[in-house]
Amino acid sequence: MKTKNIKINSAYLKLLAVALVCFLAGQVGAADGPYVSEPVTPHIFDGDLRILPRSQAWQVGDSISEVPLLETGPAGPAQDCEDCEKQTAEPVSPEVESLSLMPAPIVEFEGIGINGSLPPDTNGDVGPNHYIQMTNVQFAIWDKTGTQLVAPTNNNALWAGTGTACEFNNDGDPIVLYDPLADRWLMSQFVAFTNQCIAISKTSDPVSGGWWLYDFSTGGVSNDYPKFGVWPDGYYMASQRGYPGGGGDAWAFDRARMLNGLPATLQRFGPELMMMLPSNLDGATPPPAGAPNVFAHFVDGGEWGGTDRIELFEFHVDWVTPTNSTWTALPDLLPTAFDRQMCTYSLFDLCIPQPGTGQRLMTITAWFMWRLQYRNFGTHEALAVNHTVDVGGGSRRYSLV
Repeated sequence: MKTKNIKINSAYLKLLAVALVCFLAGQVGAADGPYVSEPVTPHIFDGDLRILPRSQAWQVGDSISEVPLLETGPAGPAQDCEDCEKQTAEPVSPEVESLSLMPAPIVEFEGIGINGSLPPDTNGDVGPNHYIQMTNVQFAIWDKTGTQLVAPTNNNALWAGTGTACEFNNDGDPIVLYDPLADRWLMSQFVAFTNQCIAISKTSDPVSGGWWLYDFSTGGVSNDYPKFGVWPDGYYMASQRGYPGGGGDAWAFDRARMLNGLPATLQRFGPELMMMLPSNLDGATPPPAGAPNVFAHFVDGGEWGGTDRIELFEFHVDWVTPTNSTWTALPDLLPTAFDRQMCTYSLFDLCIPQPGTGQRLMTITAWFMWRLQYRNFGTHEALAVNHTVDVGGGSRRYSLV
């Protein structure tokens, strides 16, 4: 097994832009425009998160709950996993050995522990003064010395008293992001599969600065596996309607209005490809003015036909005239050939051995690993993402520059 790192810089993106002149057939939805929701007025949380009830600690013997995930059809052909041991025992290639090691961490501290949810979907983000972690189905906040400021609390506790679906459901698939352009925070989880709960901090202080709480209906569309990206003109999201045949959706939420606690709408194109990722801004330098958000999706040709490829799309949103919003296919990127199949093409194959136990690990090969990271270096722009593949005869990695 090997995780591939993909890096795409501005020179390549410029080539893609030029190619669009001859690629107008890839544009979809321009005539009819996207689905546009009714404006959603936020509820307000003006308290201190430390007053919220602490989640009860999970203990051995307590029940385990599984977070829902949509599958819409049979998985691909099964594969005997007798060689899984060989895959994990392969020596590291000289190419990998020559890479620089990651610097040692400045500080280490315990995050949220086991809480009875499977899988935990652990993720977090860091700002100038805080680290927020979300899991299925809790969140907690620390300062950057590792001092816990908000103990593990149920994700839906923030919504208590709102009378919304976000109050009465704690379904998970959480995402937390720091918005570096606004010095704010976004926390989200779904109501399976009818609503998207999005909380935006009112200030840079996520503990006591207050939150605006949005409960967006999906308009009857399943919002499985939601993944977010921060962009100047919106908070973008990708989701799926069921693997492998349900397709997916690309969403944009009106960031400018949400940062000010105003009624906000969403726009959606779909169904598109499942398991996409929107690009997420890293750093304080924004993309060029008016740049659309880029979505990415990889295709294993052995599973779906054709050449192994990375498919890219541009989501341009117009909040004033939604019919001007567009979803545009870019030319495919053609990386070194890869194979994502470990045991099966299922979402749930337990294939990877680990020492000291017969319990195998899930491979998670069906999608890119969140995030699709965007950074503007001034002299160039870059996108980086990774996914897991079966390397067979040896380790390998690739970079698109």
